[in-house]
Amino acid sequence: MHAARILCAIAIAAALAGCASTPAPPRFADLPWQDGRFAYDPALVTVSAQDIFRLDPDVAALIAEDKPMSSSPLSRTKRLLTLIFGPQRDQFAYQAGHTTVAAETWREKRGDCISLTVLAYSAARAMHLDADMQEVGVPALYVRQRGFEFVNHHVNLVVHVPPTSMEGKRELVVDFNPDAPPGRLGDKLSEQAIVARVYSNLAAELLTQGRYRHAYAYLKAALANDPAHAPTYTNIALLYRREGLDAQAERMLRVGVALGTQPETAMHALFDLLREQGRDPEAAVVQAQLERRQEADPYYWIARGTSALAEGRPADAVRSLLRADALVEGFGEVHRQLAIAYWQLGRRDKAREQVVMLEAADRGSPLAPKFKKMLQTP
Repeated sequence: MHAARILCAIAIAAALAGCASTPAPPRFADLPWQDGRFAYDPALVTVSAQDIFRLDPDVAALIAEDKPMSSSPLSRTKRLLTLIFGPQRDQFAYQAGHTTVAAETWREKRGDCISLTVLAYSAARAMHLDADMQEVGVPALYVRQRGFEFVNHHVNLVVHVPPTSMEGKRELVVDFNPDAPPGRLGDKLSEQAIVARVYSNLAAELLTQGRYRHAYAYLKAALANDPAHAPTYTNIALLYRREGLDAQAERMLRVGVALGTQPETAMHALFDLLREQGRDPEAAVVQAQLERRQEADPYYWIARGTSALAEGRPADAVRSLLRADALVEGFGEVHRQLAIAYWQLGRRDKAREQVVMLEAADRGSPLAPKFKKMLQTP
């Protein structure tokens, strides 16, 4: 999800087709766990699977009063959206970087896409609808928070409407991203797979807070629920590298690369690790793999934009940096370089907009005030 997407629009459309396959993950017990190093205690995971899907009592009461079984599945699906998300489908705000359980999402009236999907799924289940959560193959968003980088993949809900005398079976996709391709079927996610994604997101937040012991416990719980969730391996590797556990981090990264359908973050981390260790031939292999994936790689577009700016081609720099901006969130260097490029093009209004975004991305950075002074931004 991009920072500009403040409100989650909700769309329903007849679904198209989709399929995917991934290699088998390694055995959970064979992974290089470091329980002693992080004083592992499973009790640190205080959010249970039941907590994730449990509805707020107010929602449960509203659904019960609505007598859901008295109407058709299609009518119930439409009623689900009105009941939970309001008549205009806009009463829930998107909140990047913070995953919440169903009850909390309802109370706060905001959430990221996995939070909103979990809420919709739990409500659909209470309304006796045949619904699945799914992961959809759209470009990933790379998010940087306090020195850590994470990848957000897109999750939504599909409701299976049985055939009637008037029409055949339908698959209705409930999506919270207005920019997602309409009605696309993806890979069905079990409740365990969703639990893994929620745990991995919660761990990411704990990493940014420096609570590494708690983050480790949640990451381990994530893979216990879904050992095929590639981003969790990358998050574990980031934690291991901070603790100097490079060999164990490399093993995790190689698994993340093998399992990931969009593994650029894991590949960049692996490339950096190999290069720092002087393993240049191996790093070159990873670099070649990255070059083949450059269209979806924000780091590639950042590098192109930086080069164009240094060579005095600000218009080309803007084009490349905007490509990167569509794939990242919280990357201050993108906004910083866009501000310079727009300034050189004489587009002061656009430059000022980028300085505002730079301040939001790099809070406390001394560069933003300097840019504001240069641009005479009030």
